[in-house]
Amino acid sequence: MRLSKVLLFVICLVVVVSSVNAKVKHVGKAANDTMWVIPKTSVAPVIDGKIDAAWNTVDYQWCPYFNYANGAPLDWSGFSVWAKLMWDAKNIYGLYYVMDDYIDSVSTVDWQMDGVEFYVDPAFTHAVTASLPASMLHASFRPAQKIDSVNKATGKGCKYYWLKDTASINHGGPSGYFVEFSFPLDSLGVPAVAGSKFSLEVQANDNDGAGRIGICKWWNKSGSDDDWQGTQHWGSAILSDDPVGVNYTFLKTSTAPVIDGTMDKIWDQANQLTDASRGNGTYYPATGQDCGYRFYGLYDDKYIYGYYQVMDDVVDSTSATDWQMDGVEIFIDAANTHLTGASLPADKIHMAWRPAQTLAVGNTANAKGSSYAKRAWKMKDDTVMTDGSGYAIEFKIPIDSTGVPATVGSKFSLQLQLNDNDNTAENRIHIEKWWNFTNDDDWQCTLHWGDGILGGAVPTTGVNEQSSSMITGYALNQNYPNPFNPTTEISYSIPKSEKVKLTIFNLLGKQVAELVNGTKAAGSYTVNFSAANLSSGVYFYKLETGSTVLSKKMMLIK
Repeated sequence: MRLSKVLLFVICLVVVVSSVNAKVKHVGKAANDTMWVIPKTSVAPVIDGKIDAAWNTVDYQWCPYFNYANGAPLDWSGFSVWAKLMWDAKNIYGLYYVMDDYIDSVSTVDWQMDGVEFYVDPAFTHAVTASLPASMLHASFRPAQKIDSVNKATGKGCKYYWLKDTASINHGGPSGYFVEFSFPLDSLGVPAVAGSKFSLEVQANDNDGAGRIGICKWWNKSGSDDDWQGTQHWGSAILSDDPVGVNYTFLKTSTAPVIDGTMDKIWDQANQLTDASRGNGTYYPATGQDCGYRFYGLYDDKYIYGYYQVMDDVVDSTSATDWQMDGVEIFIDAANTHLTGASLPADKIHMAWRPAQTLAVGNTANAKGSSYAKRAWKMKDDTVMTDGSGYAIEFKIPIDSTGVPATVGSKFSLQLQLNDNDNTAENRIHIEKWWNFTNDDDWQCTLHWGDGILGGAVPTTGVNEQSSSMITGYALNQNYPNPFNPTTEISYSIPKSEKVKLTIFNLLGKQVAELVNGTKAAGSYTVNFSAANLSSGVYFYKLETGSTVLSKKMMLIK
């Protein structure tokens, strides 16, 4: 496919090279709703292991936490998993895409086999137990078996299909497999109504012919494989009344991210969006590491903020034509139209950011006061990417320049796009979009754009993590990570409701930040602290209540 050029203008760039923190959270549309928000569909998918049209606009959620004896796999193709979930008045539907370079066919022990798992607790508990009661679901689906009947999954009305990835499925296989399934919601004990909450975990297992060597999970980052015994490390999910693919919600932040290409802690609270349409281009990417992205969006009274994490095994440095280069794009239409056309009017926003350029580009971007930063990056620790395997783009756009009112509920047309150039004769060979899985006409018209909406506030501090009945005394825990740069988490517990003050001091005893100052209920809390404006060195944090003073030391290294 050959695509027409777009005339783009110039805005400023800040360039830095470093690593990017790839921690992933899924956040609801209201404060303190940290959970997987599952959209509602009006079209039930056919359970055949393929990506029907019903799945096209459901975002993939990546499972980032790995339990490996020898560390994470070397790259995406060795082992990684993405999942989609949706629901209707009868069923919950799931679609897993597992990248696996060796599909096990020899193991005789079922839990050692390649496969995926799905856990549901309708009672919405997060408690330690010795084994899962029959009221909870633990289902396993394995390529070497038809279905595993853990906790009587077959008796719960489950439908299931496993299918090996092939080029005809538009994922550029064979590089893994798909698992598609459905469960009647009433068989799980989950009411088929919007707002129903339940505990959830998603998992995949990897066996390369010599026993299970890898486990990949959505929420359990403890390093323990204990989800089959208790719900204490499961995540949370909610059935949303938002139809599948209706919009992406930008949550409102009171803490503006620093535009330097580094993932500040506040980005953890943003809704995550992934490419729903893979491979809108000359070829389909061979693997997720070849080409893919995650997007996080926030806003405040002044700006719309965006953060792209881009997976790219070859970052283009040779193309002379800008639209052929590696890079990301954003499209915004404040009028919320979805119309055909030959070129975008001046009131529509189309901006592009490219690692190979020292300047950002876009339609009158310079006049719109935008700014951005980029970083080369790798993913490590609980992730699966290798050195030089991608880049991050962070940006902000003055909200008044877009024409979108900075008020909750404002709706606008939106498109997000990733371009991939592997320094080959074909130039740009991959295009991945959030919404448009038809063709590459977004630079001309709004017909195939999706919708964005400005939502409510994000939680910035104080997420209660433990029942107050379990708190027996005061505690101030060591910050994590430590040393840190520039963000860290501080957790504390109080046994009764009282006024709490949490402050930060430097070595001279001067207070440099106040994180908490108010009455808190009994419980455990975690507070995010950003030292972006502070110098490297030793700092102290102090917890004060009516009867207790606790303090600890931490190290900032920039």
